[in-house]
This record gives sequence, C-alpha cells and structure tokens, in this order.
Amino acid sequence: MFSLRRSEAVQTASAAYDAKVSERLKAVGATRVSTDDQALSVEAQRQVIESWCTKYDVELVAVYDDIGVSGAAQLPDRKGLNAALADIKAKKAQILIVAKWDRLSRDVYVAELVRRSVERVKGHIFSADGVGNDETPEGKLLRGMLQQFAAYEREAIRARVKAALRVKIARGEALGETPYGYKREGKRLAQDPHEQRIIQMVTGWWQSGMSLRKIVGTLERNRYKPRGKKWHMNTIRRILTRYAAGKI
Repeated sequence: MFSLRRSEAVQTASAAYDAKVSERLKAVGATRVSTDDQALSVEAQRQVIESWCTKYDVELVAVYDDIGVSGAAQLPDRKGLNAALADIKAKKAQILIVAKWDRLSRDVYVAELVRRSVERVKGHIFSADGVGNDETPEGKLLRGMLQQFAAYEREAIRARVKAALRVKIARGEALGETPYGYKREGKRLAQDPHEQRIIQMVTGWWQSGMSLRKIVGTLERNRYKPRGKKWHMNTIRRILTRYAAGKI
C-alpha cells in the first residue's frame, strides 16, 4: 500500500507493476452489505469509492458487490470480492478499493488472505475513507487495530442477536417458521386442532408399521387438508422427527 498523496501514489504504484509513471492507474472496487438496511448501503459505498478514484485520478474499471453477505463470511462465499481479486490477478487493475476496511471483511484471517493475494501480484489495497492507508509502522498498526475492532464488532453483534433470541424464547414468542401442529396468535404459538389431530393419526400409523408413502396416500384418499397444495413425504418425516424429539 502506498501514500495517498497523488505524486507518491503514482510513482510508487507505477514502479510496483513496472509501468510508466505517466500511465493512469486502474482500480476495482468491492462493496459488502449484510442486510438491506445496512447504514452504509451499496450505493453509498460505490459513491465513496468513485469519489476517491476521482480525487486521485484513478480509473475505476469495475465495482463488485457482495449483497446480504456477513462480514464473517469466508473467502469462497465472497463472489464479488473474488471477482475483484480476479481482475487484480489478471492485471486489469493495480488497486483494490473499499469504502472502509470492515467492508473488506470483519474476519482478520480473511482480510489477511486478501492482502497477501493482492500484494503477491504487486497490487495495492486502499480504504476510501483514508484511514490506515500508508505503509508506515503507524499505518500498519492502525490497519491491524481496525481489523481487530471489526472482528470484535462481529462477535458483539452475534452476542446481541443470541441474547435477543433467548429473551424471545423465554417470553414464548414464535421464532422462524411455524412448526406443523401450531398456528400463530400474535407473536406466540398456539396449537392448531386440525393439525394436532393429523399428528396423532400420522404417528399412530407410523407406529403400526405404515410407510411414509402409504401415510401420504392415506391422507390424500381421505382428503385431509395439507398445509400447502399437497402432502409430501418430507412433511411426514418432519412431523415424525419432531414427535420423536418430544417437540410436538
């Protein structure tokens, strides 16, 4: 990585990939959002990246997005970031630019893999917010601290989510898909009489030795109403699995 001052940036980067100093540097951008309501949206990240490239007279050849991707995601799950790295390795660009370091990754190991991959082909990584971009000991220390804080924030978010789920469970609030045999009444689950009756029949038939296929056929012949359009063996299997686990 190199200094953000334009003259040093051009000279250092040009020397790094053995090009003429007068040749315009090229960059690829990488964005990441984990949810639709992310404070730093894809559009906002793209705007910051474009502004950085304009400021330093760098040609932005492409921007790749990872949408709905956690900061803890491993490199194989980062299609956008991998596409940007492919451009760097193919010498289509010399710079990988992100809006902030935590947009690169909140996982210290992944961030280090990306850094080594880019530097292996004499490329450079920048954060458009200008923090921790230089190669001084202080700059390297700051980058490391930012990556550690990103990892800490990831773990803190995970802990808050788990705590919130525990509270909801303690209140008896329904979480996720409504299990067969129940219906939602506000935020809580209540037994569905029709489905509870079917559960009793299905478990009785299974205990008597009837196969899943025969259970489905019996339900269809007697025109018992399914939750969806038709009965499936997977539905019966899930009912029996929950019954065996004592969950219904």
